[in-house]
Amino acid sequence: MSTFHPDDIRHAAAAARAQAVPPPAALPLPVSVLCLHAGNLPLVGWQDVLAVYRAGMRYAGKLSRKDPDLIPAFLAETALPLAPVPGFPLHHTDLAAFRGLRADAVLFSGSESSVPGVLRRLHELDAVHDATRFLIRTAHTSLAWVDRLDTDTLRELAEGIARYDGAGCRSVRRIHSPLAFTQAARLLADAGSPFADRTPPPRIRYRQAYLQAIGAPHIRIGTVLVSPEPPLWDEDGYVTWVQAPLDRMIADAADLGAGLQQLYHPGAAPPPAFPHPRWEPLSQAQTPAWDWRPDGIDPVSWLLSPYFPA
Repeated sequence: MSTFHPDDIRHAAAAARAQAVPPPAALPLPVSVLCLHAGNLPLVGWQDVLAVYRAGMRYAGKLSRKDPDLIPAFLAETALPLAPVPGFPLHHTDLAAFRGLRADAVLFSGSESSVPGVLRRLHELDAVHDATRFLIRTAHTSLAWVDRLDTDTLRELAEGIARYDGAGCRSVRRIHSPLAFTQAARLLADAGSPFADRTPPPRIRYRQAYLQAIGAPHIRIGTVLVSPEPPLWDEDGYVTWVQAPLDRMIADAADLGAGLQQLYHPGAAPPPAFPHPRWEPLSQAQTPAWDWRPDGIDPVSWLLSPYFPA
C-alpha cells in the first residue's frame, strides 16, 4: 500500500498525463524487457514503462512492494497498449513470478549496494540469459546553481527540494550559490510554504533539534532540512547550501563522477562558463520529460541500439 503524500501522487500523475509519447518502433523480432521498478517515489518507474512501449518491445514489470498500486492504476487509466511477454503477468510484486522469463534486457534503478543481490536473484530464477543486456542506473545526487532570489527561482527551488520529501535522484541535494545562506533562508522558507503541512519523520525532527541545540543556521521546507556548509549528513531529507563561485560547483560535479544525476539552473539558460550535458531548468526538476536521460543514458535509444545500429 502506497504511503506517499497525496499531493505528491497528484503531482506525479499530472506530470505523467502531460507527456505525449510517440508511437512505438517496429522491430524485426520480439524482444522482452524486464523492468525492476523502484518504489521510493510515486510512478517513479513510469518512464521505463514508456521506454519499453516506445521501443516496441514486450514488457514485464516487477513492482515494488512499497508502491504496488500506482503503475497498474495508471496503465488502466491511460490504456497504454503494452505488449506482455506470453505466459507471464504484465506486472507483479514478486520477482519469482518471472521465473524462466529469460528477458533480453533489464532496466533497473537503485543503489549500487543492491546491484549484486539483484543480479544474483535474476540468474537464480532464470529470468535472464547469458546475452541479456542490463541498463543499471545508480546516480543519486542533483545540484542546483542559484545566483538570484526572484520569486520564480525561489518557488522552483523549494519544489526541487521538498517535493517527494527530498527523495529521489532528481531532488535537489546541494545548492551552489554566490549568495550567503542568510540572504536566502527566510525567502526560501516562505517559498516552501505549500509544503508546511507535512510532518517530518523522527529522524528529521532529531536532526533539527540538534541544529537548534548547537545554534546552527537552518530552515526546514516540508520534511527537508537546509543548512549551510559544512554538510553534517549525506542522506535524503538534508540539503547543503554551498556559498562559493561557480568554480566550486564545477569541481563538485566532477568529484561526484557517476554519482551525478542532474544540474539545475534558474531562468532560461545555464551559466555559459560551465557547459555540461546534465543541465536542465530548475523548473523541470520534479517534472521531467518522458525522454529525460537517467545517468545520462536515453533508455529508448539504449533498448533499440542492437536492432538499429547507428
